[in-house]
Amino acid sequence: MSTILNVNGRYFFKNYFDNRGKRREFSCRMVAISATSLSLIVPVNGRVGAPVCAEFQDFGKFEGTVQELLPQGFSMQIEATDEEREKLTAKIAWCQKYVRYEVQDLRKHRRVIPREPIATVILADGSKHRCFVIDVSASGIAISAEVIPEIGTPLAIGKLVGRVVRHLPSGFAVHFAALQTLGTVEKAIAYTPPEPALHQRVWVD
Repeated sequence: MSTILNVNGRYFFKNYFDNRGKRREFSCRMVAISATSLSLIVPVNGRVGAPVCAEFQDFGKFEGTVQELLPQGFSMQIEATDEEREKLTAKIAWCQKYVRYEVQDLRKHRRVIPREPIATVILADGSKHRCFVIDVSASGIAISAEVIPEIGTPLAIGKLVGRVVRHLPSGFAVHFAALQTLGTVEKAIAYTPPEPALHQRVWVD
C-alpha cells in the first residue's frame, strides 16, 4: 500500500538529452510512495519502460523505470535490493509525519509551494506549454518545463504576465510585471483544461 505525501524533488530520463547533448533535468512532486514504486506529478512525461532517476530530500535518490502513465505524470518502479526496501519502508514511516508537517509549514513563508503544481506557460507567439510550479511568491514564480526561454523573454503563467529573470538547474524563474498577493496567485496560475493544441509532453526515444 502506498503512503500519500507531497514532496518536491527532481527527475531525469537517463536517455533524454537536449540538442546540445546535455541531459535535461526537471522538477516534480512525489504524491505517493511504497517500498516498490512511487507516483510523480511532472511537466514532461516518459514512455512506459523508460529508465528514470528521481531524487528527493529526506528520501534520497531512486532509480527505476516508468511503470504507468498517470493523468498528471507517471508511476515509477523502484529498482532496489531487499535490504534497501526495508530501509525505505522505515524511512516512509518517519517521513509520513515529518514531511507532511514541513510542506504545510512552508506555506507560512513568503515563497510557498502551491497545492496544485501544474500550470500553463504562454509564450509571446501564443504557444502554450504545460509546466510544473516549483514555488511561487507575490513577486514571481519558479517553474520547470520542457521549454527554457531566454532571460528577458516576456511570457504569461496562466493569467499572470512577467519576464524570465534567471535559469535554474531544473527550470527558470519569472518575475511578475505587477506585485500580486499570495491569496490570488494560485487562482491566477491555475491550470485549465487544454485545447487540442495543448497537451502533456511525452518523451519517447
